[in-house]
Amino acid sequence: MEYEGYAGGFTLGNSIFLSSPILQILVDQSHGKRTYPLVYEEFMQSLYTPCLIIHELFHCISRNDASFRQRLYSLIGFTVMDHEVEFGPTVRNRIYTNPDAERFDHWAEFTIGGEKRRCILVGVYESSYAEFAATDSYLYHLESALVPLDDPDTLIPIDQASDFYQVVGNDTDYLIAAEECMADNFANLFSFGFNGYYNYVDDEIKFFPYPTPQLIQDIYKTMLEFYPQQ
Repeated sequence: MEYEGYAGGFTLGNSIFLSSPILQILVDQSHGKRTYPLVYEEFMQSLYTPCLIIHELFHCISRNDASFRQRLYSLIGFTVMDHEVEFGPTVRNRIYTNPDAERFDHWAEFTIGGEKRRCILVGVYESSYAEFAATDSYLYHLESALVPLDDPDTLIPIDQASDFYQVVGNDTDYLIAAEECMADNFANLFSFGFNGYYNYVDDEIKFFPYPTPQLIQDIYKTMLEFYPQQ
């Protein structure tokens, strides 16, 4: 977990790893104890932690069902290829390698400078990997970028794609990979339902309507298609 920047959770293969603070909340809850102040504890126990676990479960499903992964990626504009892209040195020097998003084998089409370009969505360090990799806060130094398939040594900030949010939706800001974007949307659906999600803001638990509610509906329909209710 230290190597992964003290994230709340991550996956390897079919295994899910949760951080010590998350596990402590679950242990304390089972013993009737509180780890944090009342409202924040309520949020972490009843909302955030289940959502996190569902997010990580999505990575295991995606990793083991290529057809399901392709279909859900297509809901946010991405097409899965039969090979990975080999990045140039500029990209390799800054790219964040994420155990939950194992493969760079998919693209979506974005409008950049008035031109349609096929790109991979990646997370990159603000400067070089070497500067932040040794710190325990490197996850706070990541930003989203697009790498064109026809120029895999170039990083383009997502705000230069005029239709970025029209393509991927706007229901999560976890935009360092298509896999993470879809995992967040998937977790929101099965944690909070069809109308919106909850978050802890200004010492309160607040409700936020989905900006792209059709995406949530489409995820549900796809889930029923691939894994029908028994």
